[in-house]
Amino acid sequence: MPDLQGTCPNCGGHLRPEDAFCGHCGQKVPRGMPTVGELLSEFFSNFLNFDSKFFRTLRDVFVPGKLTQLFFAGIRKSYYAPFRLLIFSSFLFFATFSLTKFHEEIKKSIDLGSVTKEYAQKMIALDRIDSTAVSVLEALPEEKRADAGLVIDSLKAFLSTDIDSMHFAFMGGEKWYFSTRDVLLLSPEELVEKYGITDFWGRIAVRQMSKTIQNPSNFVFTLIGNIFWLLLMLIPVMALVLKVLYWRQGRYYIEHLVFLLHQHSFFFIFGTIMLGLLSIFPSLFPWGVGLAAWYFFLSMLRYYGQGVLMTFVKWGIFSVLYVVFGFMLFSGVMVVSFMVF
Repeated sequence: MPDLQGTCPNCGGHLRPEDAFCGHCGQKVPRGMPTVGELLSEFFSNFLNFDSKFFRTLRDVFVPGKLTQLFFAGIRKSYYAPFRLLIFSSFLFFATFSLTKFHEEIKKSIDLGSVTKEYAQKMIALDRIDSTAVSVLEALPEEKRADAGLVIDSLKAFLSTDIDSMHFAFMGGEKWYFSTRDVLLLSPEELVEKYGITDFWGRIAVRQMSKTIQNPSNFVFTLIGNIFWLLLMLIPVMALVLKVLYWRQGRYYIEHLVFLLHQHSFFFIFGTIMLGLLSIFPSLFPWGVGLAAWYFFLSMLRYYGQGVLMTFVKWGIFSVLYVVFGFMLFSGVMVVSFMVF
């Protein structure tokens, strides 16, 4: 057993003989071998503490602005820390999303709406022309068959040219032209080799273009998965916007940051609930968006304490700037997702 007259075996902090807990790390001072009863007691104590903290946080996150008010009132131990709550709620949302029908519906709609479908439709049109051309020509008088054959050949040539025309330019740079058949059938590496693309960034861009066209759902889900990182960039930026909007109140930047961490945690938790409801009642989507916007307005009204009209004006300004900055960051995340998925 460790020397109880000296230092804490966990952190090395100084211990007095009468200490029951370490004053530095909070660990209970061991007084001999732990019993089974002590182990069970510690387990249930920790579990119930987690359980009460979890449900208390989950309850109060639905009260606009309450978690932020409690946090800066010094009531912190009883609730999840703001950043931890954001991580937990986002994980809950994306895990639920992956289990709902929306995941498969998005994948199916993207894949069916890709270039592959367009290509297949045009190939079907060509096959129909071939299958009907013989019967049409046989039904015509001999002297008109030559002219009809020219018309059919011209139509087939037009469709074939349209099918085979595809070009790609990455971020306004050099434009490359490809055979659609090659893009759909060749591997990304085979494509860049066949068309002699030697530029480093060009090779990367064309490879990713090929992967995106052949399997567009992978790119979209990579993009969706990066939404969390988008928010990690967007939240600090929008906290600066709140700092400017409420500069007369003299609040610290950290107050606005924590406020937005709590807001986005609510959006993820509320979004998780909406995923389940939308699976049964798809028409609820506009109501969900409206309730989320109303919640944010009430949070601003309650936490910052200004009048309804002034809060509404600032809510409107914030919402517009959120969309603007969000779109700018989303564009960057989309480019990065395209290059690395």
